[in-house]
Order: sequence, then structure tokens, then C-alpha cells
Amino acid sequence: MLTAHRILAIIVVVLALAGTLWAVHDWLRRGSIHPRLTTFTIAMSGVIGLQALFGITLAILGNRPADGTTHFVVGPLTLFVLPVARRATAGRSDRAASATLAVAWFVLLLLALRAVGSGGMLSG
Repeated sequence: MLTAHRILAIIVVVLALAGTLWAVHDWLRRGSIHPRLTTFTIAMSGVIGLQALFGITLAILGNRPADGTTHFVVGPLTLFVLPVARRATAGRSDRAASATLAVAWFVLLLLALRAVGSGGMLSG
């Protein structure tokens, strides 16, 4: 279970980087959100939900991250970034919606990197 949580953490970081680059590209070049990016955003929320289930299971089983306090704050925040951003884009102009989603993807990337660091993956 711990190995799955760690592997999925790396996958989340890589996907968050890809989503950030894609969202920024859509914002700067297109000025709107590509429908496939919307699908990718929804799918990413599912991947993060799966990661959270692994983390919750590990915590219940008594496993603790290297920096538990930070990890138990930053980890759950990753769950909310994209859904809140999608909700915030409703009814906004295409350019404003794409900018909001680009910022949300970047925030997700930063949170995912911090969660990986506080989970002990960067320290060994």
C-alpha cells in the first residue's frame, strides 16, 4: 500500500506538471479551455481522490509521513483545488476561465510537490 501511495504521488506530480503546461498554453494561445483539458481536469480529480484513499488507509493502519502535520494539511488541499477552480470558472468569460484553470493547475503542482516532500519522498 505504501509503495502504491508513493508511485501514485509521482504520477500526480507528473500529471500536474502536464496539466499546468496545457492549461497555461490554452490560456495564452487559445484564450479558452480545450474540452479535452476539461476531461483531463475531471480525471485528475479522480486520480487525486484515489491517492487520498491510499493515504487515509495508510493513516488508519498507523503509517505516518515524515512531516505529518504539513502532509495532513497539504495532502487534502490537493483534493479541492481543481473542483473549486472548475466551479469558479462557471459563467466567466473564456479568457478568465482559462486563466483561473491555469492558476489552479499551477497551485495543484505546488501542493503536490509539497505533499511529496512532506511525505518523505524527497528526503529518502
